Amino acid sequence: QEQEQEQDEIVLSGKLMLDAMGNFSPVMRQARNYEKPQGVCMVVGSCARGDWVDNSFGDLIFSFTPIRGDRQYFWEAFPSQDLYGSKEESRTTYMFTYVDADKQRPSFAEMYDDYLELLPKYSGAHGKGGQTPDLSTIKASRALFGFFPSYTSSPIPVKFDRIIQVGDSSGLQSPLSFGGFGSLLRHLKRTCDSITDALSADITDKETLTLMQPYLPSLSSMWLFQKAMSVEVGKQVWDENIINKVLMSNFKTMSKLGDDVMMPFLQDVIQPRGLFA
Repeated sequence: QEQEQEQDEIVLSGKLMLDAMGNFSPVMRQARNYEKPQGVCMVVGSCARGDWVDNSFGDLIFSFTPIRGDRQYFWEAFPSQDLYGSKEESRTTYMFTYVDADKQRPSFAEMYDDYLELLPKYSGAHGKGGQTPDLSTIKASRALFGFFPSYTSSPIPVKFDRIIQVGDSSGLQSPLSFGGFGSLLRHLKRTCDSITDALSADITDKETLTLMQPYLPSLSSMWLFQKAMSVEVGKQVWDENIINKVLMSNFKTMSKLGDDVMMPFLQDVIQPRGLFA
């Protein structure tokens, strides 16, 4: 009879725990009382090599199709380096959409079907004469899919003594770009200095740790943009191009107002001047 051997437990101790376990941190989920996210960004894409129509540019956000199936698709792309050292032109493309966590939302398999259907049209949107690449000549090095949850109750206050969230687990990322890593880098020196001071003084209660969290006053404004770029399940849409029209109007206005207004939006660090200009 085989006897089960109990594994020795390893106990780690320290003055402070940095929770850098991302969007699905068990500590973060417990702090949120296992709350369902209010927003989700679904992403599919690939890194592929082949004879692209034009691989000299990148897109941050690009849309060329109307609303389809309760979702508006956006695209991001940039030239990339092939993982296997191929000399063929390699390009990374993402297709993403802003939705909620409703169970009726499509699966990633359905969304990937749409991605493969639309990829030639998207790639040809910048080509001379509208020509599109032949998908049969495109060789995928990597296929990817994933989602990023977001919560209206963000950033999350520190709920426990001696535990502080950093990066995505803190909820400081924007519901538009989900840039928890970018937020972490912007506040890295301040966060490191604060943690050093707290450890030196052994002041790691939850009230003090909450004061150390970066302040992001534009989160509410970003939620407005996220809602404006999404479609509710089953809601009748009178104009299937309404989201594209609103975005086009906004980008034209921001372009006229100059880089001081446009760049903060593209960098997802929205500021009052851009909102009230």
